[in-house]
Amino acid sequence: MQAAPLYLTYEVLYPAGSFGPLDEVWLRQRLLHTLHLMEEQPGVTINRLGTSRAERMGAYRMVENEDVSFQRLLEPAAQTVGKAVAQGLAGEVALCVHDRTEVELSHLSMSGVGQVGNPVCQGFLLQTALVEQMDGTAFGVLGARTWVRPAEQRGKAQSRKQRPFEHKESVLWWQALVEAEERVGEPGRLLHIIDAEGYIFELLTRAASASFQRISSPCPIVTRRPPP
Repeated sequence: MQAAPLYLTYEVLYPAGSFGPLDEVWLRQRLLHTLHLMEEQPGVTINRLGTSRAERMGAYRMVENEDVSFQRLLEPAAQTVGKAVAQGLAGEVALCVHDRTEVELSHLSMSGVGQVGNPVCQGFLLQTALVEQMDGTAFGVLGARTWVRPAEQRGKAQSRKQRPFEHKESVLWWQALVEAEERVGEPGRLLHIIDAEGYIFELLTRAASASFQRISSPCPIVTRRPPP
């Protein structure tokens, strides 16, 4: 089956009713409008978004709503991408690129952040599973999660050999892989790509013998080294 062109509009990713208790009409309309503005102005912060103060205040009200969370906004889109991949709309085999990002917010005074990079940097970490077609065209996000690394955990790497895999931060790589496979639910649709940070023996051995629901073949993983 030939790969389909990118078709996942925001209206497709967020169908009516996909938010459950979040399905207030104004909130869904505000979300879609804000996403369109962000697409038109990539990299622009909310306080510069759109062409009017009303648009910016609407975006702020949306993200400050107590019913809105990162995972709640992501879940409908990720489920839609998973179904599309299962149907072969990203091609017979799609690339699932896993990567981890440090979001550094040391220039802001805020609570709820942790340590990233060196001891003086504050922020949070983001791990993403991005689906791409074989020609490199981005197809959609299949999964993403954020977490904070407390400062008191610095130095725990020295005792990593004494801790089980489930108690290590590296287990998040495995959880992301399992989540992606379960959202697609079809054997052989995903070829997982990880970089050197994911060269974890436990991860590779688990993937080699994976037996996911409705998946009988081992989960394929390709590792790639950064350019010299």
